[in-house]
Amino acid sequence: MRFEQQASAYLPDSGYAQDGVASIAFDAVEECIWTGSLTGTLYQHLTPTLECYAGLDTLPRSPGPLLRLQSLGQSVAVLSAGQFGVYMSGCGSRACYLDERMNMSDMVYQHWSHRAIVGRTNDEYEVDVDVQPRSNEKKNLFVYDVVQSRVVSTYATPYPVALMASLASGQLALGSPTGDLMVFDPRQAQVSVSVSGTLSSSKIFPYGFAALESSGNLIATSGYGGLPERPALEPFVKVFDSRMGIKPLASIPFSNGPSLLRFHPTLRSTVLACSSGGMFSMVDTTGRTLESYFVDMGGDRVSACDFNLSG
Repeated sequence: MRFEQQASAYLPDSGYAQDGVASIAFDAVEECIWTGSLTGTLYQHLTPTLECYAGLDTLPRSPGPLLRLQSLGQSVAVLSAGQFGVYMSGCGSRACYLDERMNMSDMVYQHWSHRAIVGRTNDEYEVDVDVQPRSNEKKNLFVYDVVQSRVVSTYATPYPVALMASLASGQLALGSPTGDLMVFDPRQAQVSVSVSGTLSSSKIFPYGFAALESSGNLIATSGYGGLPERPALEPFVKVFDSRMGIKPLASIPFSNGPSLLRFHPTLRSTVLACSSGGMFSMVDTTGRTLESYFVDMGGDRVSACDFNLSG
């Protein structure tokens, strides 16, 4: 494990430029941005200059991308396929959980309980707690308590979990690798599946999700369709309301293919749709496109995006 602290911005030929950015998050308190690289390095940048303040190799066992960053205010929760951690400002480690199965996919950190709910992409994981899966459902969710430094519970879901987002009233929106949308209530350990709210064979996207984001009770999704041998991003954003099961609300056209989605922090019904080629559109969940613009990426692709608290 290596710790670096720098007072100047990265040069174009630095190692960070070669790493590539896999995830990004504005800090909720400090004037800084957290970024996670494709090789498992966590960086803290000062804003607005983007100077690097600190960096840390977070994956001591095997390199891989940092899949999710969630700001906790002067600290950040970090997830990769084999590790969950909480790091303070300056990249000092506060908590670290190493996973033997190496199949963690996404997480939601609950500030009030100091617990992270983590999803898995397959159903091979079992943990020694007194929780039994119902019927043929597998334990694809588990809860890690940062204060106790241990896994405290597991939950069964009908499908593996690829993407997660927090909903109102403590519920979670879950997207499976097979394109099924689920709403999960950890207090009752109940899962509603697909549009009908029951276990069914219908899918939101035939070949999985590209992005899943939430705001209150709204869920915005994008995903893959087309031919089995050549899946492609479907050219629209599907929006759902989670208050009464999972109700379709709108299908918003986005011809470039929305690979990334982020809800605006103050305009709660407005979502940013972004293509990997650099096309950005602000759209309303009623179906209106409010603003569109293009950023020349110089041949690179957009891999992550985030809003600060002021938007």
